[in-house]
Amino acid sequence: MACFSLMTSTISSICLTSFLLFFLLKTTASQSIVKTLPGFDGELPFKLETGYMSVGKNDEVQIFYYFFESERDPQNDPLVLSLTGGPGCSSLYAIAFEFGPINFDFSTYGSSLPSLVLNSYSWTKMANMIFVDWPVGAGFSYTTNPESYYTSDSKSPKDVYKFLQKGYFVGNPITDVYLVKNEKVPYAHNMGLISDEYFKLARCSCNGEYVIPDLNNVQCRYALELINEEQYYMISETWANNPYVREALHIREGTKGEWVRYNKSVAYAVDVASSAEYHLLLSKQGYRGLVYSGDHDMEAPYSSTLKWIRSLNLTLDDDWRQWKVDKQIAGYISLGRNDEVNFYSTSCYFFESERDPEKDPLVVSRP
Repeated sequence: MACFSLMTSTISSICLTSFLLFFLLKTTASQSIVKTLPGFDGELPFKLETGYMSVGKNDEVQIFYYFFESERDPQNDPLVLSLTGGPGCSSLYAIAFEFGPINFDFSTYGSSLPSLVLNSYSWTKMANMIFVDWPVGAGFSYTTNPESYYTSDSKSPKDVYKFLQKGYFVGNPITDVYLVKNEKVPYAHNMGLISDEYFKLARCSCNGEYVIPDLNNVQCRYALELINEEQYYMISETWANNPYVREALHIREGTKGEWVRYNKSVAYAVDVASSAEYHLLLSKQGYRGLVYSGDHDMEAPYSSTLKWIRSLNLTLDDDWRQWKVDKQIAGYISLGRNDEVNFYSTSCYFFESERDPEKDPLVVSRP
């Protein structure tokens, strides 16, 4: 799997002070205000706090977080919790490559200390944001008990459940593992990454089964070997492993070795094959949900997102249509509701976060 962001949000405005008080009462936390960052010229023009949340038995698990105060109206703007996927990806990925207030200056790639630049389209322009290195082992999070590194789909959410307020939204979600994997071949063909000839070979020889094909089917196995791609963001590792950066972020010395963007060694058990039913349960409990997918994502094809949403059998109040920004198509939307509670539960937006950052904040700010 790759690094995708999954977020929970309050949707409606809440009092920031009340939330932070709730947060502190539920956990043992240490906080530090960061006014400057290596690679950025001058003081930061926004408020950044970093720290650790102590969770688990005897507070042995230390979850590292970054808190950015809204640059607009922090007391009334919503508070958004960002959880990056993988599992094992650091939240710095979402901060620097997606919707945080800082980006890397790629013209400085290869230097001992990459430079930072401001992101004009940061979601902090309209929301308070907490980015969490989760689960333990991701980013700068750690534990004093080696056994605590072993976690799973069903166990790790308990560490962050307390943050879920009135709604949630997920981006490029791997909700159903089978659907995601099985959609990669037709998706790659639709995007022009696989030729018509090879796709026809795979479709005919594999009979639409690309996840668990017949091992004796040589033609099917050959066609499936055509997709095997991975991308790395080495500039973030250069920056995060710089000793001055760690000092500025108040990382506890000796708690982490080399920082990696995607820690694939996290002892994480995928024990939930599909979480689609949980979205339905949340809608029945009155939670509003927003699901969005990028249209250029090989790890979580938007077609798989559409399939699991349709499996919920929601009543469509607004069928598939375009939505525009400055008279340009920004994506497509479908709005459904759960008739049992007569409450809107799912929306779908399709755009690519890293490709079109200008359109991202509109998803957060739309009513």
